[in-house]
Amino acid sequence: MKHRMIWMAMVIALGAGLAACAPDAWVKSRLGVERDITDFGPGFEPPLSAETGAPVHGFGGNGGGVRRTPLIIVHGTTGSTKYFGPMRDYFRELGYTDDEIWAVGYGWGSAAYWDTTPPSSITLDRFVNAVLAYLSKKEGRPIREVDMIGHSLGVMV
Repeated sequence: MKHRMIWMAMVIALGAGLAACAPDAWVKSRLGVERDITDFGPGFEPPLSAETGAPVHGFGGNGGGVRRTPLIIVHGTTGSTKYFGPMRDYFRELGYTDDEIWAVGYGWGSAAYWDTTPPSSITLDRFVNAVLAYLSKKEGRPIREVDMIGHSLGVMV
C-alpha cells in the first residue's frame, strides 16, 4: 500500500512537471482557456516572435493620441498579456490613452523558457521598434522612447 501511494505521488508529480513545461498554447487549447489578449490598433503590424515565428500577442495603439511617454508592459515566465487587462484599466483611470498603454506577449508562455534567452530579447526589441514606428507615423512626429514595466522574467528580458 505504501509503495503504491509513493508510486502514485511520483506519477502525479511527473505529470504536473511535464504540464508546467508544455507550451502554454498546447495546454490551454486543451482546457478551452483563452491564451492571450490580441487587441492592437488599426494598421499596427505585430512583429514576429523570435521563439515561435508567429505574430506576438498584446494590446495597444487603440486611440487617444500620445501626450506622455508610452508604456510597454512585459509579462513573466508563464504569464501572458491577458493578465494585464486590469493594469491597462488602472492606467486608463490615471489618464493614459490606449495609444500610450501597450503590452507584449513573447515566447510560448511556458516554464520551458526559464531564462532571459536571446530570442525573448530579440522579440522585445522588435516590439519596441514596431511601437515607436507605429506611433511616430500615427502622430506625424517622432516618438523616440517608451517606459517599460516588467513582471518577473519580464524585468530581465
